[in-house]
Amino acid sequence: MKNSPLVTVVLPTYNRAKLLSKSIESVISQTYINWELIIWNDGSLDETDKVINSYKDKRINSYFDDNHGMSYGLNNSIKKSRGEYIAFLDDDDQWLENKLSHQMDLLLDNPGVDLVFGNFLNIDLASGEQGIGFDQNHYSMNLLEIENKSDDTFLITGNFFKCICLSNFIAFDTVVIRKNTVNKVGKFNETLRNSMDFDYWWRLALGGGKMAYTNDVVLKRIKPQGSLSSPGILTYENKIRGLDSCLQETLAKGRNDLVPYLNRSYKRAWQNMIPLYGSKRDFKGVQKSFYQSMKYGVNFGSVRLLFEAIAKPVKMP
Repeated sequence: MKNSPLVTVVLPTYNRAKLLSKSIESVISQTYINWELIIWNDGSLDETDKVINSYKDKRINSYFDDNHGMSYGLNNSIKKSRGEYIAFLDDDDQWLENKLSHQMDLLLDNPGVDLVFGNFLNIDLASGEQGIGFDQNHYSMNLLEIENKSDDTFLITGNFFKCICLSNFIAFDTVVIRKNTVNKVGKFNETLRNSMDFDYWWRLALGGGKMAYTNDVVLKRIKPQGSLSSPGILTYENKIRGLDSCLQETLAKGRNDLVPYLNRSYKRAWQNMIPLYGSKRDFKGVQKSFYQSMKYGVNFGSVRLLFEAIAKPVKMP
């Protein structure tokens, strides 16, 4: 092994002491061994430090700071990274043991590829549902223009912007990206509590970055109840801020041709907020979300959601 690791694994964590150990162990269990793991403790108040300190592997380094959010932890971990490649892992998810091995083979064999991502098992603890990520996103992924690099590896050659707006099929913790690409794209947006990944993939593609993927399932993606990715008003508010950021970057690049794709995402985000506000009997929020969704074109789905939100019976105590 070289003195400096080839891959830096970045793992931000906040109050997930009960889940964190499985994430860490999934890195230690990798068949690929030339890595370092940076754990960024984002102001946890539980026993996260105790969990981290229980590991004596010299490839693991941890840092603690006040709670600033995931993007802050990512940016500061990347500053401290020594690897030529950056991989990401959430504190509630688990890699399969060949994850890094498969993806590093692809990146080392294809120097023109900036980022690789993979398939994943999606486990939603709130609903009890499980599914294969690429199957769940088949509608958008089937529209990608791709070049077959090997039996199970594909380079995205076109239609990325349209497809990523239909659904974000890139699971964050399946990604490995070249560090020199990160330096070109810049920091993760620290004003966003979620959707920072969508914003990042959009900026990378706007700059001409090349992405590839493998159909191999490389991750167990576990969504606990109350996670930032669970549907809620805050989730969609962050998504809209993320879309605002993407829109600014798009217009600055003179890519007005991409604005219609973002507009469809805006419409869906506002539509999804109509029933959420309705469930809270917040009719000002319902009205605002309805009118915002209609800015992107008259849609009978928005009208239906409006009437359902208003007519929803009040639950008696």
